[in-house]
Amino acid sequence: MRPAGLRSLQLGPPSAEDESRTIIAEASPAMPLAKLIPKGTVPQGRSVRVVARITLSAAASVPGRRLAATSPAARTLEGGVVLPQTAATELVVVGWNTSNIATWSNDSHGEHQLVSYLERERVGGQRLMTMIESIEVNVINYSPCAMCTDELASVLEQIADARGRTFVGTSGAILAWRDYYPGFRGGQAAKTWQGIGRPSRAGWTLRAPASGRPQATDGVQSAGFYENAHLVRPL
Repeated sequence: MRPAGLRSLQLGPPSAEDESRTIIAEASPAMPLAKLIPKGTVPQGRSVRVVARITLSAAASVPGRRLAATSPAARTLEGGVVLPQTAATELVVVGWNTSNIATWSNDSHGEHQLVSYLERERVGGQRLMTMIESIEVNVINYSPCAMCTDELASVLEQIADARGRTFVGTSGAILAWRDYYPGFRGGQAAKTWQGIGRPSRAGWTLRAPASGRPQATDGVQSAGFYENAHLVRPL
């Protein structure tokens, strides 16, 4: 990244509360690049993790806690965790898949666990959605499936309505992933170029490397390529 202007890359000190560490990149002003969560936060065997970094419009106390899985058929009793706050205006929520691969529903998906939390959470009697200034979601590693893509678009629209301001045309909502999700057994629920338009219209800024983009020549994935290919920015 040096040719692109990277000046330094540093690992911050461990947090006194949960031993997480922040990776800080400096190109122009220094900015947090990623958050390393403590080992053991996510149960073993969970292949998809979703990490959301939420900035609040005002200081608030949100207790760290484990979150129950949303599906009664889950293989794990917990579907996520709210990490202890390191700043009064910042919140980090981690979700993971609670069952093995299922195509008939996304109830077990890590993204669904996050969406469920955002829709339910209240802080001091007030809906969390009304307090969200910005949100960054990193899906590790595959791009959200078609069902989760729709849910993430819908929840961002709910947040915009609750706070009275849209995310469209801003950088206040970032959705990033590394690898392209081709779907299960012949492309069921695959990420498509058509599907990419939905979260973008809701206000998400989409980021992924070239390997994380739907393939323009892969059957149904080609639909919407020319209209939406520009929506996924380099990661």
